[in-house]
Amino acid sequence: MKKSNEFLVQFEGLKQGSHDFDWDIDDTFFDDYGEVDFTDTHFRVDMELVKQNNMLILEFDIKGSFACTCDLCLDDIKLPVDYQEQLIVKFSSTEEGATEEMVVLGHGDYEIDVKQFIYEFILIAMPLRRVCEDAGKQCNPEMIAKLSEFNLVETNPSEPESEEDDSEDNTWDALQSLKDKFKNN
Repeated sequence: MKKSNEFLVQFEGLKQGSHDFDWDIDDTFFDDYGEVDFTDTHFRVDMELVKQNNMLILEFDIKGSFACTCDLCLDDIKLPVDYQEQLIVKFSSTEEGATEEMVVLGHGDYEIDVKQFIYEFILIAMPLRRVCEDAGKQCNPEMIAKLSEFNLVETNPSEPESEEDDSEDNTWDALQSLKDKFKNN
């Protein structure tokens, strides 16, 4: 991934204390990352950088929305995102000690590229299960009815097993007896 000057934060000339940065993110932001399963992205990223003697504290506040398809009815929906994350930047001559919440930079570094962090935070903020009810609407009833025609019957563990399940168990029993037979020989 290429470096983007827009997301390079130069901290060397900053005084100690709090400094604010902000970015507006749209679909072009994700071009460097290949194919994504969402579109029509509109995010506002506000970052507060707190500079201290031996470290930086980056507070990210991400708000916005993205369009995707509903996992149930396949209708297009727009889902909101509201996410906060903190990242600590420490300075060291070695990169040891870096974790998901902490980045280690060299003593001679004077800037940090936050684009990758913003990308990862946006992905973390997106729900894994994307359904119409999260977008404040109902699933397409026609599609749900059509899907239910093809839906396999789910078994409830509290219900007694059907005869089909017994035949499946008999198959496993037969295989187990063959396995036992070969073990004994």
